[in-house]
Amino acid sequence: MAEYLEQNIEDVKNYVQKNYTYRQISDILKQHFPEVSRGFSERNIRLFCLKRGIRKVDNFEVDTIIQQSISEVLCAVTDYHKQIRIRIALGNIAKAKELNIHNIITETEK
Repeated sequence: MAEYLEQNIEDVKNYVQKNYTYRQISDILKQHFPEVSRGFSERNIRLFCLKRGIRKVDNFEVDTIIQQSISEVLCAVTDYHKQIRIRIALGNIAKAKELNIHNIITETEK
């Protein structure tokens, strides 16, 4: 049994992350491995997941992850807008300097 679970650990992780119950995971594994007569009980699946740190994400964790992601995106967008404003400002300064130099040259030629 253990070797079947170990070989299919990624599948078990996916089922847990998709909020399948341990009973559902047990039933799925029993269908996929009919030759295995013991070891896929709900309890064994739960213990297997516990030992390997495989767990469901609760609503609080989901909310926290979403809030952190939104915050990171907002910071990135804000930084991007700051960079654009700086580039625009530098461009405007360069244009103003060009115009002033051009005006100074034309005024001295008169």
